[in-house]
Amino acid sequence: MARKGRRRERRLLRNALRGGAAGVIGGVAIALVEREVLSRVTGGARHRSKWDDVAADGLSRIGLDLGDRGRIATGLASQIAYAGLLGAAYAVLRDETRESRAGRILLDGAMTYAASLVFPDRPTPARRGRRLALRRKMAQPVNPAAAFSRVTAMTLGALAR
Repeated sequence: MARKGRRRERRLLRNALRGGAAGVIGGVAIALVEREVLSRVTGGARHRSKWDDVAADGLSRIGLDLGDRGRIATGLASQIAYAGLLGAAYAVLRDETRESRAGRILLDGAMTYAASLVFPDRPTPARRGRRLALRRKMAQPVNPAAAFSRVTAMTLGALAR
């Protein structure tokens, strides 16, 4: 009986570690695409996210005031840490729901919702001009939370092989 419990604990730990790694990879990928690529494609050179302000405001409540670069670093670090935790939880719950199609669908929806809390921004064009309509059209279908969910699930699948 104790042997079976140890096996289950090892499997849960292994899944959590794989999921955490997949979440960090997905978080880094989405953060870089959101902050660097999409911000440039949509016409601006914006590196800050609204999440940066949320994370930095939390630190300022305990007495740590950060400059502009510190706000960006805090936001990025907290996004990646949250992505790792979310990936670990996703991997463990995915293993538990592998027999239930409805459970997997519900889990994927919950993952996208949870990711939308930390990857909330949709890129918006910063400049005006003739290409504004094209930039809006390019940025409109982008959903960073859904992309994070897909990247993390694909990475987790690749790590499980």
